[in-house]
Amino acid sequence: DHPAPDFELTSVDGRSFKLSALRGTPVVLNFWATWCPPCRAELPELQAASERLAGQVAIVGVNQAEDAENRG
Repeated sequence: DHPAPDFELTSVDGRSFKLSALRGTPVVLNFWATWCPPCRAELPELQAASERLAGQVAIVGVNQAEDAENRG
């Protein structure tokens, strides 16, 4: 068992998010940016998977390089 290193970020709505809070739940981490066409193209599929797998898998999008206004 090799858990990912823990990190803490602030969500778009201002709440604190800690990866370790999801221990025991499968997690998909998606690092993305608005300027990245493939990133934008995959967002609808990730959203659909998040809805379909709610309660089974946590899908977490991480955009740390842009300000909140650009993250949509």
